[in-house]
Amino acid sequence: GMDDCYIRGKYRVGGMCGRLWNGGIIKNCYITNSIVDGGDEVGGLIGESEKGSMIVNCYVNLSVLGDRWTVLLLGNNVGGIVGYNNGTTTAGSINTMVMNCMFYGDITNGSTVSPVYGGKNIDNLNNGKTDGTSGLNNFNYYAYDKLKTKAISSYNCALAVEDKYLNRIEFYRLLLNSTKKLA
Repeated sequence: GMDDCYIRGKYRVGGMCGRLWNGGIIKNCYITNSIVDGGDEVGGLIGESEKGSMIVNCYVNLSVLGDRWTVLLLGNNVGGIVGYNNGTTTAGSINTMVMNCMFYGDITNGSTVSPVYGGKNIDNLNNGKTDGTSGLNNFNYYAYDKLKTKAISSYNCALAVEDKYLNRIEFYRLLLNSTKKLA
């Protein structure tokens, strides 16, 4: 984990890494009391995640600042965990995921803002199929009472929860039970 950091860049800026490539895995990580500051594809943990990347069991409690260098860059994707997800997945092929992650901070600026991750939606639920290709629930949360921005562009599997509930063991039992198949 990381605490009390200031991470700054222009493109693909994240607290842990700027770009998580195909097959990259970030799990059981956290960043607290920090600031991530960038122009395009800015995330509290990862700036951009590619197809095949997995971000599991992570939490971020910081401020994400976007849109700082818009004169130099085109576009702007800002997310609490991942700024821009560039990979999709299905129930039959679970190879990209942002799962069991929590965002406790605030996002300032950005033309495309997501509380957990922006970009392509990860849709791995089974949609009623009974052929053994059922997916995993993403279980991603954000503390809506701490997120002050009103400019949310997409929620992409993000569930709003009051901050006081994100600190209770009853809440985490649901998360642990959701990952039995993954384990």
